[in-house]
Amino acid sequence: MLDLKERELELRQDIKSLEVWLNNNNYIGYDPYDLRGQAWFSSFFHRNGAIFRKIRGLLYYLEVLAPLFFRKLFRVKAERNAKAIGLILQGYVNMYRAFGDEADIEKAKTLFLTLLRDQSVGYEGLSWGYPFHWQSRVIIPRGTPSVVVTGTVAQALFDLYECTKDPSVRNAIEGIREFFLKELNRSYREGGLCFSYTPIDNFKVLNASLFAGSFFARYYNLTGCEESKSLAASTAVYAAAEQRCDGLFYYWSEEPKSMIDHYHMGFTIRFLQDISRFCGDKIAERAAIAGFVAFKKELLDSDGRTLFSPGERYPIDLHAFSETLLTNTCFDISYCQSKEVGVVLNDIKKYKRKDGAYDAGVKKVFGFRVPQRIPYIRWVNAWLFCSMSAVLLNLVLIDRGRDSA
Repeated sequence: MLDLKERELELRQDIKSLEVWLNNNNYIGYDPYDLRGQAWFSSFFHRNGAIFRKIRGLLYYLEVLAPLFFRKLFRVKAERNAKAIGLILQGYVNMYRAFGDEADIEKAKTLFLTLLRDQSVGYEGLSWGYPFHWQSRVIIPRGTPSVVVTGTVAQALFDLYECTKDPSVRNAIEGIREFFLKELNRSYREGGLCFSYTPIDNFKVLNASLFAGSFFARYYNLTGCEESKSLAASTAVYAAAEQRCDGLFYYWSEEPKSMIDHYHMGFTIRFLQDISRFCGDKIAERAAIAGFVAFKKELLDSDGRTLFSPGERYPIDLHAFSETLLTNTCFDISYCQSKEVGVVLNDIKKYKRKDGAYDAGVKKVFGFRVPQRIPYIRWVNAWLFCSMSAVLLNLVLIDRGRDSA
């Protein structure tokens, strides 16, 4: 087993090699949803009839079998993704907080300027969406701002502002608040509030609503705005009412048979933890603690390895591996010293490519393992840059605290 200094050194090397790949590709890459997000695909995605279902199924299996080949065949462009930029920005802030290297904060500032250039247009405030059509229960057109993409960027900007006190970053945070307040739709129930996914839907998705809840909690912590505290608390009330007796959360609100997966469960309880931490909210605190207990019991195996859903390892998805790191780190700073984090980091290494990036994982098709040999920019590599840097930051903070004791 590596000692902590060796773990720190190895993490720094892995993060650096991943950074080189990100820079060499100018933060541009493929996404798991970009093929299905092409206009020609979206045009028949929701059409009824057996023939359309068969075409969609065929395209799914072709993509699984050769994800890179079929993107090139159908001329899918590798693009810059605002959510990936936000996660990478977060990673640079983590590195700056760990080591104080001004080069890292300057890289974060450069990415902030990139985000300002890439913002969604035609909406109040400041927001971001995906660079492809997003297929859910309705088609969400390319560039439509979402609470998830915008909330991810906001998390990074709060941390960037803490480090720099840059008024332009503060102005961006104000713009995001305006977007959340004026553009997102709201659903209410028994004192609780659920924000929509985008301005054009009325979806009730728990983790998505809590992206906004976490934002308002952090905004309250920054400004003392009581309205924001109330909004954050209301999202926690809504989510807590949906929590199962075993502590888990479904993806969709008011749909007790919808899915439970690793990363959306992680988002939900991390954001409840934010509302508890920044607002002192007891409802959020109880839900977050119960959720974390369930997360460890149902979504990790006995060695601390990632399970995609309760009791199920497949698909092996490196996005979920990142969420294992982030959720455990959020609730327990000492996780970075544990045997379990070493297990997850070693599992991640199995998918490292020679160029420093990471492949997506493994899917099963008719019982056969099919490696996903494609380095998705947002889904995998930006999340890993963010999550591995978070673990490294905690290692450094613990070591720093030991030295000052």
